[in-house]
Amino acid sequence: MKYPIIFSLLLIWSCQNNSPGDAAASPAAATDQAEPVPQPQEPVTYSTQSPSLLHDLLRNTLRMELDFTLPETNGETRAKKSYSFEIKENNERTMWAIKVKWHDAETGKLYAGAEYMMLWSVVDKNSIEIINSPDGKRTALRIKPTSGNTFVYHPYSNDPDIAVNEAVLGWYDRSQDATLKRAYTYMSQLAQHMDKWDQ
Repeated sequence: MKYPIIFSLLLIWSCQNNSPGDAAASPAAATDQAEPVPQPQEPVTYSTQSPSLLHDLLRNTLRMELDFTLPETNGETRAKKSYSFEIKENNERTMWAIKVKWHDAETGKLYAGAEYMMLWSVVDKNSIEIINSPDGKRTALRIKPTSGNTFVYHPYSNDPDIAVNEAVLGWYDRSQDATLKRAYTYMSQLAQHMDKWDQ
């Protein structure tokens, strides 16, 4: 009679020590539930035909996801650039505006800026493309106007506006390829659906 009682007590003790609550708190159980490994981000998470949503996706990609451009000389300053995007109205005409911000390459301090002003009616939506430097080590996003037209490059200074034949966003090193492709895709989709912008 003694042995069945001891066996019953061991069985009860074993069940109590293996309860679900205790298993969750054990180091072994915590190891089994490690954080999932992040997957590489797709160039474009999804597609949409909403121009307002595409506007926001493009603006956020340029402002918050793309890194600074490679350094270049701007006047006497070694500088890097960042960009942002807006759709504006200019004398009741729709305009794409790409703001260019110049940052000191050493301190990161913003010290100058400008804006590409592109009337939508003269944007060549088929010209939007990613271009590479001749050595293939740098990349940029380029937009052109339709034949015979120009964009306006407007410095935030006393310098005069300049008529330009293209807007180039770059140059970036190749580590930015996936993010730049997202910006290109959102911009291209936006161009295809701009007829819905006022709806």
